[in-house]
Amino acid sequence: MSHVLVNSLVNRSKSSSRALSLSLSLPLPALAAWPGAVGNSRQRQLRWDQPLQFKREVCVEQSKQPSGAMGIVALTQSRTGLSAQEVVMVKQRARQVVTAMRTLTDQVQLFSWRVNADGSLLRTGSGALPLNGVAQVAMVHARNYVVACRTQRGELQLSRWDVSNTGVIYLAGTQGNCGQGIQWLTLAALTPELVVVLALTTNQRWQIMLWQLQGEGALTLLGVQEMPAAPVSSGGALTPLPPSGDNLRLASLVATAPNRFALQLWQGQPGDALTLLATDQLLLPDVVAIVSTYVDDAHFYAVMQTVTGQLRLITWRLSPDGGLTLLDATTVLADHVSHGISQRYQDGFALVYRTLAGELCVQQWQTQPGAGLTLHGAGRSSAAPQGEVICCNEALEGNAPLLTGVIDEQGEVTLITWRQG
Repeated sequence: MSHVLVNSLVNRSKSSSRALSLSLSLPLPALAAWPGAVGNSRQRQLRWDQPLQFKREVCVEQSKQPSGAMGIVALTQSRTGLSAQEVVMVKQRARQVVTAMRTLTDQVQLFSWRVNADGSLLRTGSGALPLNGVAQVAMVHARNYVVACRTQRGELQLSRWDVSNTGVIYLAGTQGNCGQGIQWLTLAALTPELVVVLALTTNQRWQIMLWQLQGEGALTLLGVQEMPAAPVSSGGALTPLPPSGDNLRLASLVATAPNRFALQLWQGQPGDALTLLATDQLLLPDVVAIVSTYVDDAHFYAVMQTVTGQLRLITWRLSPDGGLTLLDATTVLADHVSHGISQRYQDGFALVYRTLAGELCVQQWQTQPGAGLTLHGAGRSSAAPQGEVICCNEALEGNAPLLTGVIDEQGEVTLITWRQG
């Protein structure tokens, strides 16, 4: 199998790496390291009891695949009968997925799904959060599922959920009014017991909140650290890094000013503090959004979208001593993109994006030791509905490892499974 080699990663700016020893700290509990370590208003009413309707082998234009890349084929396209403004999809296990949806009435619904061998989907469970006026939803899989909601009043609401092996969903506990004045948020699991919330406040401050899962349903705030962000409306990502010895590590990539971004490396030992170890500032005049981030043992990758519709790859080297070195900020992965998202693989990531011409495209990228990033597979379909693209956060097992979807202009959610041809 041949691969398309992308521009080799060139050391462009050794001077951009500055390891800063700063007095920023968050307490970490004593525990063992983890072994594995946005939407428009829509008018359609929700329909909860309609069975999934799917069609097989959606039309994919193989003639447009990049030379040398394996073809990726849209296997099934399923109408879920659900409508939403926002959908977050998180892998549960094997071929099972949990979704959190912000409905047209600004409430939160959770659903569990199983992807069958033929790529079709079966809804296996559902749950509802008793909260109104939700403006944004995020979800991560830690010891159980943690859902973060931003309300229309700028409050942070956290909840924990259990999902059985058969897909039955149970609300384990809620934490109300965990923060105020929030206009955007995301979150990540640092360990099964620790989650980190990255929030942007209305007074232009980034907040990093460290939460510990207690007992069966409680969450305890361990600490908050603030950083300036003036003036931006959103734009941030959290990425857990492989542990360094006994140290737990986390990277945050945030917009600190229009077209200026900062990559920040956090580190701490269980029982000690989470400390800002290093930071690197980067001015990108034409970049407007962070699409995704990915790490391997030695690199941090960020896919950014430009004002002209490019998906550009930014690469840093992660030094063993915690230093950050910018390697490349010019590699273009895709052109003429209106919206993009990604799914994580063990050795790379899949980009899913809508072109300005309306096609739904997939690119699977792999990291190769000594060879940079290579394009392993690609596919596209003009048969998918028009609308906002969604994607499961990780690859699934089985015949249909890539689960994507579309929220159309009326809010109807369609899920699409893909296989390698």
